Amino acid sequence: MLATLGMALPDFFRSSLVPSDVYLSRSLELRFEDVPCGLHAIAAVPREGWLQIILAIGFVDLFVLVQEDINDMPGDYGVGYLGLRYKARHESELEAEIEVGRIAMVAFVVQVVQEVWTGETVAEFWSSIVP
Repeated sequence: MLATLGMALPDFFRSSLVPSDVYLSRSLELRFEDVPCGLHAIAAVPREGWLQIILAIGFVDLFVLVQEDINDMPGDYGVGYLGLRYKARHESELEAEIEVGRIAMVAFVVQVVQEVWTGETVAEFWSSIVP
């Protein structure tokens, strides 16, 4: 779901959310505003930056979000919402979240195919269609 939003929103809110004096890498003199939106950002981020991202995601996946009971539904980490946990309601909410996640995955693939096919980011594509 975050990937789907991450493909579309940076084009619209980049100037208001990212100050021009914030560096992505001081040693390479690379600022956040120098990184293009869409798939072109993959090549703009240094290798060390991708390593940090992968290590951070791996740490959260291996040590923070650990499913304690193997019989629980996937994604059920036993914490509930705001500490409240009602088993039946929680399971139906997890099912709904999994379905929404699947729809978001399809939307992300469509966004990637659209950018590869047209060469335009999601925001550029839609701004050319919708006046």
